[in-house]
This record gives sequence, C-alpha cells and structure tokens, in this order.
Amino acid sequence: MKKAMLSIMLVIIMLSFWVAGCTPSANPSTPEQAVSTEAPTEEPTEIQEVSEPPVGGTLHIGIDFEPGTYDIHKMSGWDDTQMAFFNGTLVAFNPDTNELSPYLADSWTISEDGLTYTFKLKEGVKFHNGDTLTAKDWCYTFERAMSPETASPVASTSWGLVTNCTVIDDYTMSFTISEPSYTFLMGLNYATAGPVSKRAIEELGADYGQQAVGVGPYLLKEYVSGEKIVYERNPDYTWGPSWVHTGPAYIQTVEYRIIPEYSTLIAGLESGDLDIIPTVDYSDISRFEGDGRFTKIEGQQQGMNPLVVFNVAKPPFDDIRVRKAFNLAINREDLVTIVLKGNGMPLYGPITANTLGYDPIVESLGYHYDLEQAKALMQEAGYTYDSGGMLLTPDGQPFVLDLITSTYGTSSKNAEVLVEQFRALGVQMTIQLLDSSIVWDKEMAGDFQITATYGLGWYDAEIMRMGMHSSQMGSLNIFQVQDPVLDEILDRTITTVDPEQRQAAVTEAQKYIIEKAYLAPLYSTIGFTALNNRIQGAKYCIKTGQLWYQDAYIAQ
Repeated sequence: MKKAMLSIMLVIIMLSFWVAGCTPSANPSTPEQAVSTEAPTEEPTEIQEVSEPPVGGTLHIGIDFEPGTYDIHKMSGWDDTQMAFFNGTLVAFNPDTNELSPYLADSWTISEDGLTYTFKLKEGVKFHNGDTLTAKDWCYTFERAMSPETASPVASTSWGLVTNCTVIDDYTMSFTISEPSYTFLMGLNYATAGPVSKRAIEELGADYGQQAVGVGPYLLKEYVSGEKIVYERNPDYTWGPSWVHTGPAYIQTVEYRIIPEYSTLIAGLESGDLDIIPTVDYSDISRFEGDGRFTKIEGQQQGMNPLVVFNVAKPPFDDIRVRKAFNLAINREDLVTIVLKGNGMPLYGPITANTLGYDPIVESLGYHYDLEQAKALMQEAGYTYDSGGMLLTPDGQPFVLDLITSTYGTSSKNAEVLVEQFRALGVQMTIQLLDSSIVWDKEMAGDFQITATYGLGWYDAEIMRMGMHSSQMGSLNIFQVQDPVLDEILDRTITTVDPEQRQAAVTEAQKYIIEKAYLAPLYSTIGFTALNNRIQGAKYCIKTGQLWYQDAYIAQ
C-alpha cells in the first residue's frame, strides 16, 4: 500500500492477497427504502449433532513491517490497517456472497436524494474496556477522525464526504454527506472507519496508540516494537456478522512476528513456526504446492500496483516528456518474464485488469516499449547524451537518480530490472533499499524523486481518487498530483451513482492519467500465499482478498 489504500481494513486480517475477480453487486449507494438484514427463510432440515471446534492455541503470522500505532485515525498505510482486526465496522463484505452486508449496523436506509444514511445499530456491542457502543460513539469517531488536531492521513477515505453525524437515539444515527456517492458505503468497510472509545483515548493519552481499545473478536494484549504484536481472544464477543458463528473466536491467541527478511519468513512458514505470511514469491510457491501441510491461496492483483511512482511536483518528473520517456523505456514483457516467471500480464493503465472499473482500452492507449522514442523525448526535454550514451542534464551534469524501493513483495526485484532498463535510456540510477514503512512515509511526504513500489491496493476504481486527488496530498496521494482537471473527473467517479455513467467517468480518468503519464504501471500479477492446514475454518473473500478468522480453529 501503500495500500491504498489504503485500502483498508476491518475486524479481519486484511493480508494484501491478490484477489480473483467477481461481478459487481448492485450500486450500494442508490437511494432505496431499506436494506433487509433478515436471513432468507429455509425449509426445516434434520438437525445433526456436530461437535464445536476446539478453543485454544496460537495462530502465528509473519509480517515484514510493523504499524507504529494502533490508533486507527493515525495509521499511515494500508499495511497498518490490515492489522486492525481488534475492531469492527458498520458494514463489511460477506465472503460467502461478496456483497456489502451489515456488521455492527443491523440495517440502514438511504434518503431519496442520496444524501442521508440512517443506521440502526446492533445492540449489545461493547468496547474492550466494557463500555457499550452507541450512536454517540460513532459520531465522536467521525468528529475525531476529521478533526484538524487529529491530522489523520487516512480518515478522509471514509469520512471525507460526511458533513454531519446526528444521534437519533442510543442505537440510531445518521450521516449526511455533501453529494451523492457511489462509494460511501464501501468506505465504511475500511478498518479506519471503525469506532473508537472516547474514554480510552482520554484515559490513555499518548499511550493510546500502543494500547488501543476496539470492539472486535480479539484484544490487543502486547506490542513489542520490532518483535511482535499479540492479540488475545475476546471472551465477550457475540456480535459478529452473519457469516461467522455467534460467540467468541475459537483461536485463543494471534501473534504477529515482525520479520523484515523474506527468506526468514519463508523458512518460518516451511518449518511450521509460522502459519501464514502475506506473500510467497513465484520461485518459492512450488515448495508448498506439493506439501500436504499447506493450502495455496491464489488470486489476481487489484488496485494501482505494482508501479513506478514519479514525484510530479519535483524535477525531473514535473516534465511530462520525461515521464513519458520513462514509461516508454520500461519493457513490461521482460519484467513479467524475469520477475514473475510469466505469472502475470503487462499493465498499461493505472488500475489492474481485475479491479472493478478497469477498461481494456488502456492496453492500446498505454506506453509500450519504444526506447528510441524515449530517447527522443529526453532530448526534446533538453537532455543530451555523452560519448558513452549516458544522459546529461540541461546544465551538462550527469543525469543521476536514486530509485527508492523496499523488500515488500516484488518491489526490490522490479527495481533491479528497472535500473538496467533505465540505464539503456541513459540514466545513471542506484537502488536505495529501505523498510517499506519508510518508503511509504517518504512517498506521502513527497520526499523522493522516483520509487518502485507496491502501490495502492484496492478492489474498485475508487483507488484512483484515493491516490491521485489533490485532497489526498499528504496522505494517499503519493504521486504528488495536483490537477484540477483530474480532480473533477475523479469526483465524478464517486458522485455519479448511475452504473453506466459512473463507468464512463472511470474510463475517462484512466485515459487522462495515461495521457499525463502521472505514473508508470508495470504488470498485473497472479499472487500466492500458503496457509498451514493446522488452521481450519478461515473464510476467504475473493472480492477484497480478506481472510476472516472468527470461525478458524487449530486442528488437533
């Protein structure tokens, strides 16, 4: 994520898995009378006696980053919010149906003008400190998230359109938004839209980020920076969504082990010390495919990733000719062959082919490899070549850049290939390998020229607005784009509620981003991870790439 999206995010562990496509559901923001939450009537069936899964044990998850804070309003990247499963959200995607469904809300209605969403809340939900979750807490959550004092880098992705939150009674509230939105309900699915406890924040003060209080199936027990994060089963949890069992989770402890080195993560998975890691590289997946101890999870990537990020606010990438030249210098077919061993396809537009809203027209509009044209554009921009074929800047100095990247996913491997491809263009480039969280912070702050990154992951074209709208500067707009024309197009991608008109706006956004060469997309992948079969009962949502662990248990 960066991861974009941020996006983002629940009472579940959102493990950056690449996900397989699914058909879009009906527009969740179209005005309607009500959303029913009653289960369909079924014919009586013979009751069979079944044994309850065992309670206990520890799920071990390996990660190569750490969140820094568990204050959901101050988390800086999607990797952070993927771990916020100590909390819950008003709505969530049901992994059985791939539909947006009630979670901490029992139901909701939408006004005829599409501006007011009224939620009936599930009763009996309690924070980990024992306080009952009410409508008042939800309004406090919104107000704190959007307060300038909080300075949340991600809150606007959920609450940015909200102009008012009204408490109707203890278990009824409404949000008023500034304009009709195709994606508002989706935004309430992000972990950053979960509730926060005012009492816990006031009592814990500066320590709240390390001792956050939520309402989820697990409680944050211990956070040792650089080493581990430990969760304990919430014994009082009885308010899970409809697709999990009623009652507390079965697994007693969930332990994240912070292991920056990919080779150590793989070794831990293979030895059984770890039950799952976010990503298994293509070259390693065969080690697990034939191993009966593991189940392979496979899906296609979604969002704006992976990619080369230009800082368009700084030289040399404030020049569109340079951005186009770098795009043309990338041989994406070679990247797929070298980095992915053929397990992917070249990407020529801002979002991957498996992201809702993708238009295949980008395949003809995008920048296909053409080194000679790339060199011509660099010369048109004022650069010259020395006798060795290397570029000189307009003032006669060697053209030298640092390519910032991390070990996350295929980022560093992409960087190695890209450095050679850009060298063919005449660019002297070195790789600056940093922790993924540092790369993310630099991108948000605009403290870079060019990065090879895993980008912003999300399942809907909304990710373009999250990552490239000027309102997201200092947050998810890692490209540093401030373009009023693009802002207007991106606004239409979320305010247009008619599906066909919305798709037209999404297509227009893809075309415009390509025209301006605001980024350099690389490829769309088939991604893998492996889950140890001692973990049974986890549910995978192909729409969001999320694993729900409330029904999971450790086989004896």
